[in-house]
Amino acid sequence: MVSLVGFYNSLKREERNWFYSAGFGDMNRCRVSDITGIAGNLNFNKHYETALKLLDYGFEYAKTGEEIAQFHVGYALNYEKLKHIEKCNYHCEEAVKLKHTGTYTYKRLIINYTKAKDWENALRICNIVIEKATKSDELKKANKPNIGYMKTPLNWGDFPEYAKRRKEFILKKLKTEGQ
Repeated sequence: MVSLVGFYNSLKREERNWFYSAGFGDMNRCRVSDITGIAGNLNFNKHYETALKLLDYGFEYAKTGEEIAQFHVGYALNYEKLKHIEKCNYHCEEAVKLKHTGTYTYKRLIINYTKAKDWENALRICNIVIEKATKSDELKKANKPNIGYMKTPLNWGDFPEYAKRRKEFILKKLKTEGQ
């Protein structure tokens, strides 16, 4: 359990109000997942800098790969909104390295790399998504545990199809540009 009292006391009055309205619960006994949840609520309410402060405060308490990945997702969400694309990409890449099972980081990287015409990295992320989805489908057919955290299944819906369409688009671009 983590205490957020010191963090709360370090905030300005306005930030304290935002933090309070983000639904922190018991400040003396927070789980690490509560911290990323509160940061998500702050992000939703457009308090990006305060969310980043909270993530900075709580990052040292993240111990498992899943917790660390979730912090990176929180950072990426806020940096995206602040238009700090390189920082957003860095944190998305870190979550991908930790095999985060959510779609946000993969989709954000595909979008950002495509906008920057960084075709190599965009293709790399598309291929990761397609490979994970293929492996997940094979495991489902074999009635074996899936590849998500805690053996939870990947429920990506039509996201792999999105990655395949983006890959086709990128390959066409590369062909027309003669690369």
